[in-house]
Amino acid sequence: MTTLRQIINETSWADDDLESLVWGEMGRQGRAMLQRLLECSMETELTQRLGYAPHQRYPQVHTNYRNGYYRRTLETTWGVIAGLRVPRTRD
Repeated sequence: MTTLRQIINETSWADDDLESLVWGEMGRQGRAMLQRLLECSMETELTQRLGYAPHQRYPQVHTNYRNGYYRRTLETTWGVIAGLRVPRTRD
């Protein structure tokens, strides 16, 4: 929930604009916001699963390592989100 709140706070949309963005036709800005939300959510999920934040070096804690990102295209009911960065691990 923190990620969603952080993304909403970073935008300069009024509440009316945000409501129409979520429930109405989603334009290019809306898809960009959804892409950022998905990327942050996946990064947060990976951090929780691994038990450490990116760039931390604790060899006794590491059992798996981050291994960059790969790009995917996601088709949604609001349109295509191209270039979605999906984090990956070595395992």
